[in-house]
Amino acid sequence: MAVSEREPALFVAFVILFACFEVFFFGALGALGHSMVGALVWWAILIGNLLASIAMLWYLFRFHRALPATLVGSWGGVLREGVVAGLLGAVVVAVWFLLIDAIEGEVLRTPRLLGTGILGQTGALAAILAYSAVHGLAFVAVGIVGALLIAGAERQPLFVFALVIFFTAFEVFFFGAVVIAAKWVLDEIAGWTVFLANLLAAAAMLGYFFRRHRALARRLTEAWTEDD
Repeated sequence: MAVSEREPALFVAFVILFACFEVFFFGALGALGHSMVGALVWWAILIGNLLASIAMLWYLFRFHRALPATLVGSWGGVLREGVVAGLLGAVVVAVWFLLIDAIEGEVLRTPRLLGTGILGQTGALAAILAYSAVHGLAFVAVGIVGALLIAGAERQPLFVFALVIFFTAFEVFFFGAVVIAAKWVLDEIAGWTVFLANLLAAAAMLGYFFRRHRALARRLTEAWTEDD
């Protein structure tokens, strides 16, 4: 951290250090404590170390107040936009399934099933809370990547294709995770509801992005019209 104040590019080494520590912890646990791996849930360990990293970073940044502004710079707005877009997508999916579950007469059934199937939670409340947290964090991560791709598209419009591919890959990844972790969940939840939920979330997030980047939307529309 002290060296990064003189050369901000070295902050990447700091991030790599935390990532290596995370991998080392999982490797040591897998090599030396097979019984504990069965007793503990992987995502609980991951989130625990992530929270510890955030707490340490907060403490360190208190003593290096100028460094965050130097590191973030002009990307602060992009990150903020990504977080807002991710939360918007997460809320759209949550409301969609809340309505579906209410119509079927069992409120919060979907997050309970997904929390039980994917995250291995047994209690209903624990499954709902755990899945809601992971669901929100996943969409925030997707929103940040989307915001970065949109920022790149402002300079090179071809990045829009990368944005579409990224959203498609996220959809495929989610279905793959469900099939690998708990295929029985798809017997309880209709596949079309999951597909439409993510489609609505993607539409909401893209709508938010293009409202904030009207010039890019206009350029893409004009380019499409010219090709026709």
